[in-house]
Amino acid sequence: VDAVYASLVLMPLERVEIRSSFCRFAADVPDMERAEKIAEEAEREGEIDGRMWLKEVKRLLDEGIQKQYADIEIQYLFNQGCLCGVPNEAMCRIAIDIWKEAEAPLLFFNGYTNGCSSYLPTAEEYDKGGYEVLWSNLVYYPYHGRVMPLNRDTAGKMAAQVVEDWRKSRS
Repeated sequence: VDAVYASLVLMPLERVEIRSSFCRFAADVPDMERAEKIAEEAEREGEIDGRMWLKEVKRLLDEGIQKQYADIEIQYLFNQGCLCGVPNEAMCRIAIDIWKEAEAPLLFFNGYTNGCSSYLPTAEEYDKGGYEVLWSNLVYYPYHGRVMPLNRDTAGKMAAQVVEDWRKSRS
C-alpha cells in the first residue's frame, strides 16, 4: 500500500449515482439419480452427509418443482468508474471477463454485496463440480433457498447484464 499510495492522483467526482437492477436466474432441481450421485460423491470425497438434502430434492420433485429461482440484485455505484456487486461468492474470473468485455479499466465487479446467497462459478468451473459448485449445496440449501447452484450460464448472463448497464450509464 505504501508503495502505491504516493502515486495516487486524487480527482474531484463529476457525478455519483447509485442504481441497482434485478435479474432472475434459475437453478435446475436434479432428478433423483443425479442427486444420489452428487450425495455419494460428497460423502466419499468430502465426508458431507447429504441425507437431508436428498429428502428436500425428493420433496421438490414430488411436488413437481423442477426449477428454483433467485432474484439477484446487482448494485452499482457510478462515478467516472463503477463499483458493482452481487450477493454471491463470485469467482474473480467473472470480474475479469466483465472488465475485458466492457473495455473499462475503472469498472470493478465483486461479490458479497449485501450478503451471500451462494457460490457463483463460471461455466467452466460449474462443469468441474466439486465442493463449492455442488457439495456445499448439501449443507447450505436451507439458507440459499435452492438445492443446486444457479445454472451453468448464470455467470455469463450476469456479466452481460453488468456490461450492458455500464454502457447505458456512459450514454
